[in-house]
Amino acid sequence: MKSKTPRDEWIEDYHEFLHSPEIAPPAYVSDGMMNYVSRELHPSFMVIISKLALVYVPVGSLSLLICAQFGVGRGHVLSDAFMKFGHLPCMAICGALFLGLPMLAALLVLSRTEISSIRRHIYLPIIAIGIISLLIFFCLGADISLLVALSWLAGGLASGILATEAGIGLPRLVTSKWP
Repeated sequence: MKSKTPRDEWIEDYHEFLHSPEIAPPAYVSDGMMNYVSRELHPSFMVIISKLALVYVPVGSLSLLICAQFGVGRGHVLSDAFMKFGHLPCMAICGALFLGLPMLAALLVLSRTEISSIRRHIYLPIIAIGIISLLIFFCLGADISLLVALSWLAGGLASGILATEAGIGLPRLVTSKWP
């Protein structure tokens, strides 16, 4: 008589599993699991905005030390250097720093699903943070014209979108599969 190989035992166990009676988990376990999976796959817009705000406040404030925004902040060395390109390009670069640096930092806090959700929401969280930031600058007494604000926002959105796409694409480059 031939002894069973580990593979034969595994196949036998598998067939036994397939033909065993189905045991349904309790309803509270199924409901809890479905709610958990749903929250993980579809994170709340407000949760994403909250996490972004928690990162944007300190990192955005630090960026004011290297590049003053609308006269707010102490970073006049970079502002003066960027001003050589003209006022609107300077504002676009400053917006890119103000919204891009915190977004790069946010990649360390946000889950991959939350990062993908930003893209799925057509980058609305970045737009919202940008508009809120402009309103805060205005409340702090910044003299902001529409053209300057649009230039600043365009630079900020471009860098925020690039950072989001980097957060989605870099893990794919490092690993061959999406975990």
